[in-house]
Amino acid sequence: MPSLLFVCTGNTCRSPMAETIFRDLLRCEDKPEAWTVASAGTWAKEGQPATANARWAMRVRGLDLAGHRAHRVNAEILSAFGLVLVMEDGHRQALQVEFPEVADRVHLLSEAVGERYSISDPNGEPPESYMALADELADLLRRGLPRLREMAA
Repeated sequence: MPSLLFVCTGNTCRSPMAETIFRDLLRCEDKPEAWTVASAGTWAKEGQPATANARWAMRVRGLDLAGHRAHRVNAEILSAFGLVLVMEDGHRQALQVEFPEVADRVHLLSEAVGERYSISDPNGEPPESYMALADELADLLRRGLPRLREMAA
């Protein structure tokens, strides 16, 4: 079964949004029960909800982040996933240093579409920035789904 963990810093915005969008994409294009999908943060405070703007941006898309609670990345979580997609190169480097046993499974999300760039954190920015992030994540995940299937297999 393919497994995919999205990672950002606090697990209250980018990674839970990516997780939610990816789950919705799987409902439309694949069999969601065939995947294990989750999110976590490199510096997450356990149990924190998604930010209000992230919840709003997902609601506008017809998706729900209300029940999300943050989880901090640890060895146990990482061991459960065949593919780890991070938002920034700093996340990738930190995970590869702290958890060298998963280094080959950690990639930038943008690499799913053959590019290599960090996805900006809209924390502290206006709500429109969260909508732009949602659009960017949805586009990357939709275009990258074939590659993600290969990478997670």
